[in-house]
Amino acid sequence: MSKVATNCKKDNSILLQRGNTGILLIHGITKTPGELQELADKLAERGFTVYCPLLPKHGTCPGKYETCWRDMVGVTPAELKEGMEKSFLKLREGVDKIYVGGISLGANLAFDLATKYRVDGIISMGAAIFLNKGLNFLTALGPGAVKFLHEKNKKNKNEGVVYHNFPVSNLFLMALFPKELKKILPDITVPVLLIHSTLDNIVDPKSAAYIYKRIKSKEKKLVWVENFGHGMADAEVCLEEICRLIGGKDEEDFSPDDSSSGGLRMQGD
Repeated sequence: MSKVATNCKKDNSILLQRGNTGILLIHGITKTPGELQELADKLAERGFTVYCPLLPKHGTCPGKYETCWRDMVGVTPAELKEGMEKSFLKLREGVDKIYVGGISLGANLAFDLATKYRVDGIISMGAAIFLNKGLNFLTALGPGAVKFLHEKNKKNKNEGVVYHNFPVSNLFLMALFPKELKKILPDITVPVLLIHSTLDNIVDPKSAAYIYKRIKSKEKKLVWVENFGHGMADAEVCLEEICRLIGGKDEEDFSPDDSSSGGLRMQGD
C-alpha cells in the first residue's frame, strides 16, 4: 500500500510520486482526500504520479471527523479555485503530462482548471449540473438550512471523510458551481471521461448526459455505474477507465464520441 507523502500528512493531502504523467484528483465539497485514497493507490501502482490536495478550509477538525462544518460555511468559490490552481501548478512542475479530475463539485473544479490551463484530459466523477429536487429546494432557503440539515443528520454514523454527519454544509456552493460549469462547457475540447452513478441521490444523473452533449471534445466517454450512490464510484471501474483515457485514447473502447449510457432515460434539459 502506498503511503501519504510525509510533507502532506499535516493537511491530509495525498501525494504519490511515480511516473512522468500526473493526475490531480479533487475530493468533494465537505469531504477530504481520504475518499480518493483507494483510487490514488491503484493509480500509483500503475505508475502515475497522483496528487489529491485538501480543499481550503477542509480537514480542520481535531476530532474523528477531520473537518468542521462551521469553517466550511464561510468558504467561497474563489478560495476553492485559487487553492486548486496552486495545487495544479505544484503538480505540473514535476510531470510531463497532467490530467485533472474530481468527485462531485471537485469535478466541477477540474473543469474550471481545464479552461485556465493546458491539460491533457479531464476525469469527471459525478460532476454537478442538476441537483436533486430536494437539494434545489434547500439551496433556495439559503444558510438557514445549514442548521436544519445538521440537526437532521446528526444521528447518522458517517465516519472519517465527512463533516460531523453533515454532507451538504454549504448550500450556496452547491448552487453556484453548477451554474458556472454550464457556462464553460462549450470551451472544453480536451479528452473527457465522465463517470456517474444512476443511483446518485445528490446530483441528478442527467447532469452527465448534459455535460457529454455540450462539451466540444472529440474524444469523450460516458460511463454509468449502478451499484453506488453519490460520491466515489467503484475504484476498480474508475481505475480501468482512467487508464484507458490516459494510455489508450485510440483504443476501440475509448473511441471519439463514445457514450455508454445504456438504457437510462434522461429528462429534458
